[in-house]
Amino acid sequence: MAVHHGAGNPHELVDACAGPLRAMTGCGIVTVTRAAGCPADPAAFSDVEGVVVGGGLTPAYWEGLHPARAAICRTVAEGTPYLGFSAGAMGAPRRALVGGYRINGVEGCREECSEGLDGVDTRARARGGSRSRWMSTPPMPGR
Repeated sequence: MAVHHGAGNPHELVDACAGPLRAMTGCGIVTVTRAAGCPADPAAFSDVEGVVVGGGLTPAYWEGLHPARAAICRTVAEGTPYLGFSAGAMGAPRRALVGGYRINGVEGCREECSEGLDGVDTRARARGGSRSRWMSTPPMPGR
C-alpha cells in the first residue's frame, strides 16, 4: 500500500485504508510511505499479491512513484491486481489528469480542486525500451 499524507503522518492514512482491507481479506500489508524527496523503492513492489495506491496530492504520488513505475507495471502485467483511489487511480492509466484548474487562463473549476497546480496538467506514459517514462503534456490551445 503506497500512501502520501503531505505534512501529516502517513501512518494515519495507512490505518484508515488498511483496516478495511485486512478485515475483508486477512492479508498482510507492506506499507510504502511517501514523503517529499523520498521516492518509492522499486523493490517494495516485488513478490506482492496486490498493489494499493491511496489518495492525496496527485503530483506528489506521480513524483514519488516514478522511480518504481517499471516495477509496478511489470508486477501488474504479470497479473497482480492494482487498486488506486483518487490520486492512486491516476498512476495506472497511460494518460492521466494530474491537476490544475485553468486552461489558457480560464478557470474550469475552483482553485482548491487544483492539486496545487495552476494550468491543467495531463501526463502521458511513453514506452521506451524496457523502461517506462512519463512526460507532461501542456493543455491544448482552445480547450
